[in-house]
Amino acid sequence: MRKKYFIAVLAVIFCCAIYSPANASDSEIAKTYLRRAMASRDNPQILLRMINEAKEYAACFPEYEFLQLEKCHKVGDFYNAEMYVKNMLAKRNKAFLLDSYDIDLQAAQTYHHLHFYKEALPFYKSAVAVTGRRTKDNYLTYLSCLFSSGISASGVLPVLREASALFSDSEIVFYQTLYSLKTATAYFGNPTDLIRQLENNGYLPQEIQYLKSFLVKNQNDLGKFVADLEQMQNVSAKWGRNIVYGLMERFTITDENILRNCLSLWKKYDGNSDVRTFRFLTY
Repeated sequence: MRKKYFIAVLAVIFCCAIYSPANASDSEIAKTYLRRAMASRDNPQILLRMINEAKEYAACFPEYEFLQLEKCHKVGDFYNAEMYVKNMLAKRNKAFLLDSYDIDLQAAQTYHHLHFYKEALPFYKSAVAVTGRRTKDNYLTYLSCLFSSGISASGVLPVLREASALFSDSEIVFYQTLYSLKTATAYFGNPTDLIRQLENNGYLPQEIQYLKSFLVKNQNDLGKFVADLEQMQNVSAKWGRNIVYGLMERFTITDENILRNCLSLWKKYDGNSDVRTFRFLTY
């Protein structure tokens, strides 16, 4: 009788081992593969294989979306990025490898790339608030997003002040100069002196030209500035478009030659890839 009872108990244990809830078992397997995927982020082939091995159960964890978003950033494919970032944020409490800093920074950078600037700002704010993990690059992207969002000067100043206290180099001076130009103040110094400081330190000519575009005050200056811009070499598509679009925003251009030159520069700097193109052309 005892022997039969013992066999029955063993049978129950064996069945439980085989028929334990699939989700629990598969979730642990998915975690294992996601751990390997996170450790293989510099090897796309292994990364893809690990994600495929984890199968659909990987989607239970925000690490899955985090890896997909990293892939989007690397290849410049943001077609599904908004869906991935929303899912990652919805599942953030299930994270087993990532912490809040990783998730917030990924969300901020993704929204930033999608031009959803105001959506990105709270996540940048949260990321730079983590004292032990503050970096200059994070502040620079945060400041870039602040200026792109059209937020008021009072919203930019505290972040810029904080970044200036933590870091002192030309990239921070660039944003100090931009703030002074946009607000017509000398809070961080005279803008012309700041531009000269950047030039003396060998800062990027295309970004200095962007700052100088704010010093253009009339139609004659505008014509000369646009002509000089046409002669400049090694201006990236991004900064070229930023310069031209900023000029078009700030000026009502009545001179047909200047307008034609602006349109020519917009095309030269790959304006068709810019979300602002329609607004530019309706000008």
